[in-house]
Amino acid sequence: MFLWWIHQLACQLGIRRFMFSSSGATAMSIIYSLRQYPLENDDLNDPNRLISLLRIPNSLIYLWWQLRFLCSTHYVEGDPISKFLKDGVLVNMASSGLVFNWFSELE
Repeated sequence: MFLWWIHQLACQLGIRRFMFSSSGATAMSIIYSLRQYPLENDDLNDPNRLISLLRIPNSLIYLWWQLRFLCSTHYVEGDPISKFLKDGVLVNMASSGLVFNWFSELE
């Protein structure tokens, strides 16, 4: 997960790259969903707005304040840290697959 920068080299060498994460699958699903399908900007100033992630099966309903730091709208244009984090998520999404150190009872 944190070695996303090797993706380009793996592609050049014709090696399939899989992302491994010791984080839970639910957390990664939320992060990737928010990057791939940004929320509408209407009423995102309300920290208590209910957010339903319909593309994630069996997802809970969250309050906006619980998710906003993960959302792509939090990206700050020109900020190198924001760009680094965004690039990492997007490249990991382009991996050949995702592997998690996970089991359903942990979630």
